[in-house]
Amino acid sequence: MSDFGINHESGALKRVMVHHPGKELKLANADPVAHHFDQPVDIKRFISDHQELVDALEDMSSDLFEEHVNEMKNDFSNWVRDVLGDDKLANELTNCANRTEAVKTVRDRIAWLQKKLK
Repeated sequence: MSDFGINHESGALKRVMVHHPGKELKLANADPVAHHFDQPVDIKRFISDHQELVDALEDMSSDLFEEHVNEMKNDFSNWVRDVLGDDKLANELTNCANRTEAVKTVRDRIAWLQKKLK
């Protein structure tokens, strides 16, 4: 049995659906409470937080990256999910085998978010 995954009495998880937020963010920001948000989504801050991650990834050594991302864990994916609340990026980071791929993945997400601001 693997050391990670999701187990449930109804069986093994076979598929995960991920939704890209889009125009509904405008609706959510217009009335956050009605859409189950504590406050409006600050997309500019969201982008800024993602850029800080890119900067940190670019500055760290490959050895340090491998301490945080290996077969047993992916600290960056967990941080993005738990702190930034960006499940899509967190899921994509789980597929990154090295620091270069992680940087590209986060940059691509930033570009997508910036398009949403226009």
